[in-house]
Amino acid sequence: MLPTVLVVLVVLVVPAVALPPPEPVCTACAPAYEGVAADTGIDIGIAESAAVVRVHENGSATWTVGLVLAGPDADRLSHNGSLHERIARETTGERFAGTGPWRSSAVADISELAEEGENAVYYRYRHEEFASQSVGGTLVTTHFREDLSVANYDSLGVDRLTVAAPGMEITHAPPSADVISGLSGSAFTLTSVDQAIVTVYPAQATTPIELLWISLVGRLSIAQVLLPVVRFNVSTLLLPAFAVHAVTVGAVLAFLARVELPDAGASERRAVAGLLAIAAVGLAGQPLYADAVGLPILGDGPNPVLLGPALGLAVIASGVAYPTVIERSLLGERSPDSLGRGSSLAVKGGLVAAVAGVGIGGVLPTETAWDALGLTLLLVGPTFALLPAGYCTVEGRARSGFAVAAVGYIVGGFASPALYTQPQGVIFSGLLFAPFITGAVLAVGWPLLLAGWILAGTAHYEPMADAD
Repeated sequence: MLPTVLVVLVVLVVPAVALPPPEPVCTACAPAYEGVAADTGIDIGIAESAAVVRVHENGSATWTVGLVLAGPDADRLSHNGSLHERIARETTGERFAGTGPWRSSAVADISELAEEGENAVYYRYRHEEFASQSVGGTLVTTHFREDLSVANYDSLGVDRLTVAAPGMEITHAPPSADVISGLSGSAFTLTSVDQAIVTVYPAQATTPIELLWISLVGRLSIAQVLLPVVRFNVSTLLLPAFAVHAVTVGAVLAFLARVELPDAGASERRAVAGLLAIAAVGLAGQPLYADAVGLPILGDGPNPVLLGPALGLAVIASGVAYPTVIERSLLGERSPDSLGRGSSLAVKGGLVAAVAGVGIGGVLPTETAWDALGLTLLLVGPTFALLPAGYCTVEGRARSGFAVAAVGYIVGGFASPALYTQPQGVIFSGLLFAPFITGAVLAVGWPLLLAGWILAGTAHYEPMADAD
């Protein structure tokens, strides 16, 4: 038994570097300075802290750290330049670049961090490889993505962290940050850890066309960084998981194709519509019960974006209960017959889910429209595809049903944020967790399979309504 277990582990587990210890984004900021001071015998605390990262055109950066000191030795340290420099040198090591707030800038300045009478100290250090050049000369930094930086961030290291690009344009910043642009350059400020790839174009846009162009170049640069990550995750995680899903769903559809199913009546239609409505209410109510339950149900906490998939399920439920809904497109015209009743209703539900999810994500301070679209497609792709899959199978086209289910799973897989995240720690093959994913998809999607049966059964005796 033990050798078998070891063989399975060797096959499934991909060797990887262990997770690094927790550390701040700025490793040479407030916690590090306070620790070195304590080792030197200086009793201080940090009352307030800020840092500015000035990005240079060659990809290097200069960090300027400002600390407002408190404690018994605060006044002594702030007025003893040589002692402060010694502590700052030990804090930053070979990267030390001097003391003082450096020159002020219209883009970002921390020289006014301390009010009159407060004990403040400043120091600077270099970061030679803060960013790398990419498409069109765009500078790309992965410093704020802990997976790509092989880091494990527990804080910023300061109360306020500003990234400034004098004479340049920041084209992509963390979701919680607002980029401020002016004649002197652009900058954004973080007050908490926020994961993102940051891109900086080495010139400022002067027209809307130029702004659109450098934004596109920034996205291409991000894609170039993520391409190796996606390639690895597809081969290690997505394809093995898809193989398990394909075999399982194929078996379910083959079983449905062999079973002699009766035509669905009004009571069956109402029952399935009720199940879908209950699922929609459960999704929509997740923000209300997520914290109360205390379990990571569809996320670490309340997620209003789930209202999008909930509305999509509501559309499907109404289509099952009232088949005339299927005949109308979202724009008020008759749906094309070539789609089929199952595909038509699934597309309607998916479009409503996507539009609502993107709209909600676009107004949330901690989300972006792209993140919301990814989460929506991750949920509705594999599950909503079971509706036309069930419909086609009951209609005697099991292969078409299987193809639709496979496409839905692939769409959801490519929308998953995990596909664009560099794995850390021990990496498991998709074969290990695929049964759980497929089980969850079938557990959530079995009412949609039943909906496919309902639509296929009612198609024979309920004619399509005439257009008004």
